[in-house]
Amino acid sequence: MVRAGALRCALPLAMVREVMRRQPLARAENLAPGVLGVSVVRGEAVPVVSLGTLLEQPPETENRFVVVRTPGKDCVLAVSTVEPIVRIEPDRWQQMPKLLRRLSFAEEIAAADQDLIVTLDTARLIEHLSPTEKSQ
Repeated sequence: MVRAGALRCALPLAMVREVMRRQPLARAENLAPGVLGVSVVRGEAVPVVSLGTLLEQPPETENRFVVVRTPGKDCVLAVSTVEPIVRIEPDRWQQMPKLLRRLSFAEEIAAADQDLIVTLDTARLIEHLSPTEKSQ
């Protein structure tokens, strides 16, 4: 579980490689919205994405990095808080209501401890950041 702004987000545990303190960033021009830059993680250059920005949350300090496995290459999600691992029973999850399904990488929603929790599909998250190629 991670927190991005007011949202609690669930990442599949199998997709999480590592959690760490925020690392230095190399910034570049013309990055996709939400991409903060690149950080060196275990000797590899890894793109860093602000989860709060992607979920359109108010700006806040993102002082934790979560390295997630995605197709092709790992990615870092910058988040405000990392929470302990919790199991949410499968029957508590429901498909994201159409009115809330604007972001393709937000799959399901559940209520727990008076909070809404959104599951994130890391592969779709990366697709969301990639520019779509248009045929001419």
